[in-house]
Amino acid sequence: MAINYTNLFQNIGVFVKACNTLTGLYSTLDTRRSAIITQLNTTSMFQVVNGVYDEWEGYKSSLLSQASSQTGKIYQLLSDRDTIVEQLTAGGSGGFSTIFPLLYADMVTNDKNVTKNTVTVSSVTATVTNANAGTALVDNTLDGVTAPGTGFIACRSYNGTTSQLSVTDTVTLKCINDSETSGITQGEEIFQWIGKTPRPSPLHWQDTGSGYGPIIRPISTQSSTYLSNLDMETFSSNVPGSFTLDNGTAGVHVFQDTSDKYLGASALKFTGDAAQATIKVSQNITLSQLIPLKRYVFLCHVKGQAGTSAGTFTVQFEGTGYTAAASEKIEMNAAALAAATSWTRRSFYITMPLEIPDDMELVIKWTGTPSAHSVRFDNAAFGLPTWNNGVNVAIHQGSAKFLYGDTLVFTLSNDDAGVFQTHARKTLGIQWPIDATPTLDDAWAS
Repeated sequence: MAINYTNLFQNIGVFVKACNTLTGLYSTLDTRRSAIITQLNTTSMFQVVNGVYDEWEGYKSSLLSQASSQTGKIYQLLSDRDTIVEQLTAGGSGGFSTIFPLLYADMVTNDKNVTKNTVTVSSVTATVTNANAGTALVDNTLDGVTAPGTGFIACRSYNGTTSQLSVTDTVTLKCINDSETSGITQGEEIFQWIGKTPRPSPLHWQDTGSGYGPIIRPISTQSSTYLSNLDMETFSSNVPGSFTLDNGTAGVHVFQDTSDKYLGASALKFTGDAAQATIKVSQNITLSQLIPLKRYVFLCHVKGQAGTSAGTFTVQFEGTGYTAAASEKIEMNAAALAAATSWTRRSFYITMPLEIPDDMELVIKWTGTPSAHSVRFDNAAFGLPTWNNGVNVAIHQGSAKFLYGDTLVFTLSNDDAGVFQTHARKTLGIQWPIDATPTLDDAWAS
């Protein structure tokens, strides 16, 4: 017997509708209370006004309690032994956090989905003491193993989907410890996630934000866990330490450049001669530290040269059975390299495959018989972004220091267009599968 999703979501819908009806009365109560207080003040009945505000706040609290109880009924529906658990072969294995990933996967298999919400992520505005101190990336693609914030459930089948889980907010990443005041190394600064004050409870009438979130450090602090010498500070006879020179000749095509670097003492330089077909270095990654279906980020700085007329510069991971998607690599053709006459930040995200190749390696290469010009690479970092409020954040240091009080600010907006989806985010800490033409009707909950 399969799950009857029409019955399930029609049943969920009546409770979502009840919940939204109750919470929708908050504004009505505020209006009535204001009318009472205004009238009594107008007629100088101040002795009667006393206590009216708190009394009507109590009415709202009662509505909140009743609305919250509707969510309890939804949990009962989603955890029902006969109609849900046994149909998912979940047996007696537990609570909602165990059941939900199985339910989500079953919905995807059976093309069951709801109206989507759209989360919009702004660009990051850096307000820093030192120009070029760095910036942050913000990404809302989910992976298969990470809970995308406090109160959310990790779900294997989320992998590759776009987050519906953010609350509308303005987020400030504030530097609270730096190398000048706390004795830490440049690039190891500590940032605090600060959003608007969150609601006391999911269905509370107050506006909501993400509040104080996790502590975040630049990605460079993690790099050595997985790869070595990404800062290009160590070389041996023009070959970067920990890397293998696979194609090209050291001192002819591959160099340590100490005069034109982004940060530190040196950078990696490739130089074409219009004869060498490929220039390439590589480094095996520490496989024991990688987690299948987990999302990682790679960041670096690249500088090209005007006049470059041939060749494609690529940074990606390679391994038997794995092919990097277009979004999982840095790829710059000759025109892009010719235009990049100053150091430019480049990045990509990679979600590790379910089966990570034993020979997985980072590859930096210039292919297509590059012209007699140069490309430089420096200040790379690889590691785990930090998740909160349905998105992840990766801070990348620049050529100057972050200092105490520096801020990186971005906004998140959620249109809350889906009735089922919005209620699930607020109360269950989940998102349902979505489709352009949803098969489960929001009208059941409206």
